[in-house]
Amino acid sequence: MTEPPLSAADRYREVAALATQGAQQLRDHERAKAQRLRDELPDGRARLTEAEAEHAEVVDGVRKRWDHAMDALFDEKWMQVSRMPDADSDAEPCAPSEAIRRVQVAYLELRDTLGQPGWRATSWLPRRPWRSRRRGPED
Repeated sequence: MTEPPLSAADRYREVAALATQGAQQLRDHERAKAQRLRDELPDGRARLTEAEAEHAEVVDGVRKRWDHAMDALFDEKWMQVSRMPDADSDAEPCAPSEAIRRVQVAYLELRDTLGQPGWRATSWLPRRPWRSRRRGPED
């Protein structure tokens, strides 16, 4: 047998009950999500504090090595010494300890180059392919 059709009032109550149930489920979901975020917040703050400390350590390490490099180049009157350049945004990401190590290696290479007899600034710069070729009549 077929059931008699619901009246408009009964259908309204049915739809209102479904909407109320959906709203309650959404509130429960949002409360649970807010609690998860509150639980994660201390860990996020700790990671942020750690990242800020690592950043400060890298900046300090780079600044110290820059200052040492400028001291090493002080007697080279022909070389114009500038302020420390801004960070290279195109550099590949790496761990803070690796960043400091790379700067230290570059600084030590500079010191070694400056210690060599008869060094030239161009001997320290990387070779470019277009400079290494001799221009002949065909060029």
